[in-house]
Amino acid sequence: MRWFYNAVSTSRRLCAAAAVAVGLALGAGGHAASAGPALVFDADTGEILHAHMATTKWYPASLTKMMAAYVTFAAIETGRIGLDTPVAIGEGDPALGLKLPPGTTFTVEETLPLVLAASLKFATEALGRTVAGSVDAFVADMNASARRLGMNDTQYVNSHGFHAAGHVTTARDMAVLTRALIRDFPQYQRFFEIRSVAIAGQQRRNHNDLLGRFPGADGMKSGYVCESGYNLVGTATREGRRLGTIVLGAFSAAEREAVAERMLKAGFAAKPGAPGLTIDTLPPSQDGPIDMRPFVCGKTKPPAALVGFGTMAPLPRPKP
Repeated sequence: MRWFYNAVSTSRRLCAAAAVAVGLALGAGGHAASAGPALVFDADTGEILHAHMATTKWYPASLTKMMAAYVTFAAIETGRIGLDTPVAIGEGDPALGLKLPPGTTFTVEETLPLVLAASLKFATEALGRTVAGSVDAFVADMNASARRLGMNDTQYVNSHGFHAAGHVTTARDMAVLTRALIRDFPQYQRFFEIRSVAIAGQQRRNHNDLLGRFPGADGMKSGYVCESGYNLVGTATREGRRLGTIVLGAFSAAEREAVAERMLKAGFAAKPGAPGLTIDTLPPSQDGPIDMRPFVCGKTKPPAALVGFGTMAPLPRPKP
C-alpha cells in the first residue's frame, strides 16, 4: 500500500506545480525520464491509487476501439440504430485469412465482439459506416465524444487504431473513457468479457489475457502497434469494488499482463481512504508521444529509462 501513497503524494505535488506529468518528471526534449505510462484507479469514484506519466501522450493502438464502442452504444440508446441493425461487413479481410462471401452482413450485436474481442479493423469500419453513414463521420463522432467526456489530450484519426500521426491519447484519458463506458452503458458490459469469437472458420481470441486468468477480471481492451508497444486497459471487480488499470508501452504481451496483474493486486490490497487525487484533477499533457517502434519491433536496445511503470520495485519482464 505504501507505494501507492508515495505515487499519489508525489503526483499531488506535481499537479500543484502544474509543471510535469504525474509520477516522475520528464527529461529534456519530451523524452520520458522513466517510460511506461501507468494508472490504477477506482472505477466508481475516480480516485487514483497509482499514477505514472498518466498525462503523457501515447499511441493508443486498438484501445481506440473502446471509443468506437462508446459511440455505437450511444447510437443504440438514442434509437439511431439497434442491436439487430444489419452491418454490411463485405468480404472480410483476405489478408488475415478471413474471406467472407460478398455481401455478408452481421447485426450490430454480432459485430461488436468482432470489434472488441477479435479487434478486427474491417469490422470496426463497417460498424462505423452503419452508425454514422461514413467512416469519416464516425471518427468525427468519436472526437466529439472525447471532447464532451473531457478527454482533452485524445485525438482520433481513424476508428480502429492503426498507427497514424496525430492519433494519440493518454493513460488519464483512457481512464476517463473506461469510467464513462461503465457509468453510461452498464447494460453492454458483456461485450468486454467475450474471450473469443468465431468467424470464417477461425477462432479469434481476445488478447486481454486478464480475462479468465485474473480473479474478477471483467474488461476492457488490449492494443498493439509497433509505435505504441503493448497497451492494456484492464478492469476487475472484487467484493463490489471495481478497479481499473492502464498500462501503455510494454515490450511484450506477457509484460503488460504481468504489470496489470501486479497493479490490480496492489490496488485491491490497499484499503479505500479519504478522497485524494482523482482522474479529473490531473493536469493536461505536456509531453509525448514516444515512438516505441525501434525498441519493440526493431533491434535497438531500449535505454534504461524505458523500463518500469512507476512502481517502487522493479517489475518482472517475462519473455514474449
